[in-house]
Amino acid sequence: MDLLIAKLKKLEKQNYRAYQQIKGSYDFTDFELFFDHVQSDPHASASRVRAIRPWSVTGLSWLKDSSQEFQQGARDFIARTFARYAAQDNHISVALTGQTVLDSTAVVFTDQGIELRFRINLPADGRSILAKKAINLITFHLPKYIRKATLERELDIAGLTTHCHAIEDQAALRAQLEENGLCAFVANGSVLPS
Repeated sequence: MDLLIAKLKKLEKQNYRAYQQIKGSYDFTDFELFFDHVQSDPHASASRVRAIRPWSVTGLSWLKDSSQEFQQGARDFIARTFARYAAQDNHISVALTGQTVLDSTAVVFTDQGIELRFRINLPADGRSILAKKAINLITFHLPKYIRKATLERELDIAGLTTHCHAIEDQAALRAQLEENGLCAFVANGSVLPS
């Protein structure tokens, strides 16, 4: 993290393209932050960023032994939790799937740990870098959001397990349709979520 702060301090008021210098990985002690793609212009697509928190730190390694459906639900729950915290700052965005629980790449379980994937619009004033604001965003606010979404003691575990069990139930019910030669229909006049 100190390396990232030092790099950003040197960029204050430079041309926005100088943000390219922060591309790479940074050790935040309990997670690693990767800038995979850094936007070259304040109006370009936001920078692509990943954070990987090791399983040993999360307290959530028990998720690896769960069913595929339970893991899918857990990834969705973690992504929504992270997105809710990140919404406090309009510079950070997370790709969510709406009401539907789909297996997206916003959160990935790897052998190393929980990987969060998101985008950051790096702060600027016109085409000039606002390094102090970037430092505050990336080294103060962002770590709090990441910790709240990936630590067992910070998460609503009861909510997570309820969410995951609902996904498992849906999968079990869908499997029974085919096993029993059944079809499901939506009745005329039904009001479905959009």
